[in-house]
Amino acid sequence: MEQIRNRLGESRLCQRVFIILMIIYGAAGLFLFDDYGCGPDEGMERQTSLVNFRYALHKLNLPVSEKAETWMEYLPELKEYRDRYYGTALHFPLVLAEYFSDFTLSPAQFYGLRHLYTFLNYYVGVICVYRLLVSRFRSHCAGLAGALMMILTPRLFGESFYNNKDLIFLAWYVICTLLSDRWLKKRSLKLSVLLAFGLALTCNTRFNGIIFIPVLVFLFLFDGFRKKNFSGWQKLILTLLLSLIFFCLITPNFWENPVQTLFETVQFNMHHPNHGSAGNLFKGVLVDASKTLTYIPVWIAVTVPTVYLLFTLAGACWYLVSIVRSAVGFRLNDIDLTDVLLFLTGFGAVIFIILTHVTIYNGWRHCYFAYPCFVYFAVYFLWNIFRKNAVFLPAVCFVLLCVSFVWNGVWIVRNHPFEYVYFITPIQDRVTDFSGDYWSIGSRALLEYITDSDPERMLMVNHAHSQAGSINRGLLPEEKRQYLVLTYEDTPDVDYYIVCRDEIGTVDVVPDGYEKVFSVAVDKDEIGAVFKKK
Repeated sequence: MEQIRNRLGESRLCQRVFIILMIIYGAAGLFLFDDYGCGPDEGMERQTSLVNFRYALHKLNLPVSEKAETWMEYLPELKEYRDRYYGTALHFPLVLAEYFSDFTLSPAQFYGLRHLYTFLNYYVGVICVYRLLVSRFRSHCAGLAGALMMILTPRLFGESFYNNKDLIFLAWYVICTLLSDRWLKKRSLKLSVLLAFGLALTCNTRFNGIIFIPVLVFLFLFDGFRKKNFSGWQKLILTLLLSLIFFCLITPNFWENPVQTLFETVQFNMHHPNHGSAGNLFKGVLVDASKTLTYIPVWIAVTVPTVYLLFTLAGACWYLVSIVRSAVGFRLNDIDLTDVLLFLTGFGAVIFIILTHVTIYNGWRHCYFAYPCFVYFAVYFLWNIFRKNAVFLPAVCFVLLCVSFVWNGVWIVRNHPFEYVYFITPIQDRVTDFSGDYWSIGSRALLEYITDSDPERMLMVNHAHSQAGSINRGLLPEEKRQYLVLTYEDTPDVDYYIVCRDEIGTVDVVPDGYEKVFSVAVDKDEIGAVFKKK
């Protein structure tokens, strides 16, 4: 009885700590969201959202103000638009914010709003990871450990503010995972509607979310066979039908010829234009990431905190051994559906992407959606370890985890706002063998340095070695922005060069006659620099 009371006390303490943690994390997000630069994908995502919005307004024959209509005239038609297969439903609130302001928001305002919105989505995703772990392991301590791993993963901490595609998809992927888990246990009408809507939004964000459909059907049938009871099949069919209906409703590109568009979308998402086929810097050479089987595993190994990853691998191995034993012993009722759900939608999805050569590039960001699964199995390992009566191994794991939390937290603070270029300590001497600031987020800091150190003078800046010079120029105050002229040309009139280390091993790539006057370094990695005419 005393042991039970102690565990209840620890669980309540962890619950309170989690609440305090999320208050602090939320407050930090509100203070930090405007510290980051922008990447080129943010501009493209914004335009894609506006193209879909304009199409919907015209298709539904809704009234549009003359000013808004004039402003949107420059947008291409959806059916002729290159990126029409990318869904933007979750960006609808951001489009409305611009629309109702008559598109008068400055770039700093609407991109700042997007950064805050991305963070809030990830924030909800962290809460869902916590709820999923508490539900599975009946322990608020397990949930707290998982939430801390999600927050104190340096790369994701930084990208949770500006990566408005992969991190929003991650958040809704774990929301769908939580809803799927609850539906499998209760199968109520309310959960069917919620899950269907969640699936629609997730698939709209990235079509990869469709993996939930076959996994959900498989787990329903598996559970039915082992229990010899298929009750709830009507709710399953309803969930699938509603998800299809909701998806079509929130995806304007499907409003005409939905069947044909579905086939086009599947083909596009499997092998969409590979912007990384020209080469992703990987182990010192440029490779096509989609055709390199070790690309994703190695990127995960060098960018996920080592302690987390070791626990994840140990948990996955432990789980595979346990499920094989259950299957061999015909103890199917011992197999927990939540574990299978996480394994299939996490590890299973990543393995599928690797083996089928789905188009990927820029590190492993296209597989970030699987990170909650990694956290889940890290906690799975810890949960099993702490259930043992042993003292030494649980104590070692606890100390390692705490040290990792402190180390990662300090690293994040020390390298803010460049956490997105985190590499594990053992490979610090080889980080330049891998893509660095591949979205040139650091361009903002480089341009800010130029305007601060050389104010109120017309300056020509060559940004050929930065993918985001123009969009980050827009984040500067108007009184500073007006003095910057950006160019891609190597002319004698160029006053400054800005260089971001994206798919190159060094920033020292400018012509003679310029000297380095400022640089941004993360640990030993110089990820960006400003060169001034001598």
